[in-house]
Amino acid sequence: MLHLISNAVKFTPPEGHISIRMAAGKPGMIDIVIHDSGIGMTEDQIARALQPFHQIDSSLARKYEGTGLGLALAKRLTELQGGQLLIESICGKGTKVTLRLPGAGTAEIHTLPVKKLPFGHVWPQGATAAK
Repeated sequence: MLHLISNAVKFTPPEGHISIRMAAGKPGMIDIVIHDSGIGMTEDQIARALQPFHQIDSSLARKYEGTGLGLALAKRLTELQGGQLLIESICGKGTKVTLRLPGAGTAEIHTLPVKKLPFGHVWPQGATAAK
C-alpha cells in the first residue's frame, strides 16, 4: 500500500489532490482506495506499468524515476493474499487504485484526506509534525 500512496504523491502536481479511503467491499473483502488528480494513464499504459521492469516513459530524459517494479510487486503481493489490485485512470485527470483484500467485510467506512506538502511529503489534513 505504501508504494501505491507513493505513486499518487509522485504523479500528482502540488496543486492536486490525493485521498485514501477504506470501506467494506464485496462480502468478505475490504477495499482500500487511493484516488489522485495526477497525470493519469491510458489502458495500454496501465497494462505496461503492471509488468515487471516496464515503465510508461522509458526514455533517458524521463521526468519520474523508478525501476518499474512497484506496481507489478504490489499486484503480485495482493494476489498472494487472495486480493485484487484494480486500477482506473484517465490521462490528465487522475488515477483510482483499489486494493481489495480479504477481511471481515463489516468494516466501517473511513476516509483520510491527504494534503500534499512541499518537498513531496504527505501529511494527513489536520495533523502536525511532532516536535
